[in-house]
Amino acid sequence: MSRISCWFFAISVLYVVIDIPIRMHMGANIGYELAPAHSHWDLLGWVGNSIYGTFFALAGANAPKRLPGIVLVLHNIGVPVMIASLALYLLNHNDRAYVPGLIAGEVPTIIAMLTFAAAVLIVLMRTTRADGWVESNNGRR
Repeated sequence: MSRISCWFFAISVLYVVIDIPIRMHMGANIGYELAPAHSHWDLLGWVGNSIYGTFFALAGANAPKRLPGIVLVLHNIGVPVMIASLALYLLNHNDRAYVPGLIAGEVPTIIAMLTFAAAVLIVLMRTTRADGWVESNNGRR
């Protein structure tokens, strides 16, 4: 497995470990006002990083060299900023003062996802050419 994939998985575990006390707090206090932040934290942090890590591990040498690192950095800067801002927004009764923080986290997260999409397309093109799939099917899909 590549080093970048290991980083995605290590950070993924960090997200879920951080989330455990949040879940325990919500359950113990029967207060679910942070449920949207908790759900986004798990989905984007734990699951998102796991998907990225799995893809780049499976892509192997076909993965672009720089794009995985860009995804790793942007995603893991954007998600904590976005989720912290979302939690503050929710705890302060939807105070719009926290919207700029949400946007500041959303932008790098979205750019990371678009960068990942580009990496997927690059791997698709490389594996399609390597397998001779396009040539053997006369370009038909």
